[in-house]
Amino acid sequence: MITKINNKYYDLTNFKHPGGYWAFMHAKNRDATILFNSYHPFSKDKILKSIEKYRIEEPKIDKIITPKKFEFDTPFSKELNKEVKQYFLTLAKQKNLTIRQVVKADTTKWIFI
Repeated sequence: MITKINNKYYDLTNFKHPGGYWAFMHAKNRDATILFNSYHPFSKDKILKSIEKYRIEEPKIDKIITPKKFEFDTPFSKELNKEVKQYFLTLAKQKNLTIRQVVKADTTKWIFI
């Protein structure tokens, strides 16, 4: 499965995505930058570092589908991201949890869904 994130190509065929197969398939043969950045706003640097071993120079497919351009590094988006992160950090501290625990659905929530 080839995908493009932040102008870099990755062959993630052997990568086991924690969100499961179907969540992962949304990035197949696509520029998944918008999808990736929107789903991983607080952990994107860590995740990009972990998938670096899957990086490739040239994709072995004919075409990568590229969505319309979206700017993530505007002053507004940076301020919004900072405020949202602060909200979840405060919530995590109040509940004595990690930020990951307050932003991700736990097993009970998945069963309810």
